[in-house]
Amino acid sequence: MGLRSKPTPHHRKQIMRAEILSTRPFNCRRTYRPRLDAGDNPTKGNVTELRPRRRTVRKSRCGRPKCSVSAGLPVCAELSSKAARADRLRPPSSNRLPLRRVAGHYSHIMVNAVAMARQLIQIVVNDPGLARYVRREAASLESLASSKPDLVVEELEMLRRRAVPDLPLQAPAADYARCVSVPVFWRHHLNPARRRTFRSGNLYRRYLESLDNRVDVISNDLRNDEPLVPAAHSWLVPISRISRLDGARTKRRLRIDDEPPYIVMVFPAERMDATGVEIRKPRGIDVIPSRLLQWSPGDVPDERIDQDIPTAALGSLEWRP
Repeated sequence: MGLRSKPTPHHRKQIMRAEILSTRPFNCRRTYRPRLDAGDNPTKGNVTELRPRRRTVRKSRCGRPKCSVSAGLPVCAELSSKAARADRLRPPSSNRLPLRRVAGHYSHIMVNAVAMARQLIQIVVNDPGLARYVRREAASLESLASSKPDLVVEELEMLRRRAVPDLPLQAPAADYARCVSVPVFWRHHLNPARRRTFRSGNLYRRYLESLDNRVDVISNDLRNDEPLVPAAHSWLVPISRISRLDGARTKRRLRIDDEPPYIVMVFPAERMDATGVEIRKPRGIDVIPSRLLQWSPGDVPDERIDQDIPTAALGSLEWRP
């Protein structure tokens, strides 16, 4: 039996598909099926129009349409060859701007981290009260600040832990106080079960401001964990320095960033001595845990920092509006 003189309908369909796909737009994968009108005979191939196969359009993370798969065939979300050509000729798309914003956001964080690391180094290096080896090792980290600021902060923290035991301590000769804002008290000193009642420090502040017996409530809400104040955050001043001051004047005197009202923890000298708490002058390495970049030696007169303060050393609490 010889070859057939004319192609079968199946062959005609394959030939027609090959011709259509060979002229499709660049980077636009589309599959077509015949659209039949009245009087058309699909066995003879006399179709009047070609239309794209039903497509499924989905959005990618950047907001652009992306290809999907429908009935096992790849389908593109481009609507026409004209739209595809316009997309190729379009300048850099605006949907890339969010990525640029994200990249800029991370670069902004990186710049802040580098600036913070360099400032911490300078605080330690410029403190004459520190040992020479401490200042020398801190200065050697300057070359890493621009590329690895997090590593610099970790190295400074390790340096602080090695240098603190060598600093001289003395017994307190007066009553001292720790002054904190309500959000700081909520974050570090509030009982965990009580903290779950208030979702933020500002809510706890509003609650206290609505009460008349604030000091009693604060005393009952105080956490029972030890130590009450860790050594790294035990910044104290003599209570005589801030007595008879309102919140605004206390803020200026102690250079506190947060706004009043404040909660003042009073530690009498006899209780501190009975619990073995000793104090010393703060040094540049003491700013590393809390990142106190605004600190300078002597900016707060008679300021002291001490060892871990237990709850037994606490004498009383004050509300400073």
